[in-house]
Amino acid sequence: MEERDKKEKKLSPLILALRKAAPYTNIGWVFTFSVLIGIFGGRWIDGKMDTDPLFMLIGAFLGIIAGFYNFFKVTMQIK
Repeated sequence: MEERDKKEKKLSPLILALRKAAPYTNIGWVFTFSVLIGIFGGRWIDGKMDTDPLFMLIGAFLGIIAGFYNFFKVTMQIK
């Protein structure tokens, strides 16, 4: 553990800031793609079953739930 602390002290402040910010930068992308996958997956099912907005809305809702789940999972892991 001490060896890791020594290595981190040698790094520049910019690198240290980027390491701390990295988990947060992924949250937006994961949330966006979760919703988009849900919407497009729902539209595909709607096209197959001829139930126009039903599965698109269900997919969007499930994508939002998945995005928030990831958001809380990431924020609770960061100390």
